[in-house]
Amino acid sequence: MKPRIVIPASITESFDREVERELDTKRPAVQYIRRSTENQRLRNQMSLVQQDEKLGEKLVGKGFGRIEKIDTDDGKSGQRLLEDRAGLQYVYDLLEGRTLIDGQRIAAIGAYDASRMWRDTTHVWYNDFIQKLIANNVPYRRIRCKPDVARHHARLVQ
Repeated sequence: MKPRIVIPASITESFDREVERELDTKRPAVQYIRRSTENQRLRNQMSLVQQDEKLGEKLVGKGFGRIEKIDTDDGKSGQRLLEDRAGLQYVYDLLEGRTLIDGQRIAAIGAYDASRMWRDTTHVWYNDFIQKLIANNVPYRRIRCKPDVARHHARLVQ
């Protein structure tokens, strides 16, 4: 029996089926680090290890030599708006090419999981971020992704 081709119902489903794309590791990658509260920032060092060291190792393992760590939102809730999170605003500026690293646009964005970028129950900001990733052809890499988040998250995630 021939495999049946199914047309996806949404753009994220199409990326769920996307084959691993080749990364342009000559350009820099961004590593976004955020813990939700000041208390977590002060007391939860394991989260920092996972978000900093483990993600950094994964990006290096993918071949990236230049990684820009952005941790200025550490201790801030993911429910805060973009204008209240300088680190995320910087990520958007890099993503959309308003800011460059060493004269280059970024090749990928990495975070521990999707919730580091947005804790958005409406998925408005979350989906806006995915659309910007797609429009700028920038893959998003993560260490883990919760199953309920994964179905909303594009295969831009690996």
